[in-house]
Amino acid sequence: MPYEPEPDGDAPMEKQLDFHGSREVRHTVIRVITAHLRNDAAVSWQGLNFDFTGVVFDGGDFDGAQFSGGAVDFIGARFSGGTVSFTAARFCGGTVDFRVGRFSGGTVDFGTARFCGGTVDFRVARFCGGTVDFRHRRVLRRHGRLQ
Repeated sequence: MPYEPEPDGDAPMEKQLDFHGSREVRHTVIRVITAHLRNDAAVSWQGLNFDFTGVVFDGGDFDGAQFSGGAVDFIGARFSGGTVSFTAARFCGGTVDFRVGRFSGGTVDFGTARFCGGTVDFRVARFCGGTVDFRHRRVLRRHGRLQ
């Protein structure tokens, strides 16, 4: 979906409602994807490819997602507000690519995330505002790369 920034408080109510409705749809899509990436999913999507290239994230919950196998592209994604949480996510096997991503507002939380096997790539990512939290993450380099 095309991203329109949140309108200011003086914007017409219709425009504000449109924004909040679109944001709820985007966050629901993230919740559905995450539910299928958890170990207890009835139907697992682990190992599949996901393309979030150029997506603007203004919140979202990837908590407990298992990115194992396949390719997950966040290339050029913008994390620009709200909280995007990867708490307790596992990046094990496959490729997760944050190259050229822009972390410019809000909070991106990788707390207790685990990086093992495969490749997680942050090359040329820009960190220019907000908070990106890698506290308590585990990096096991034995069979993979964190760049």
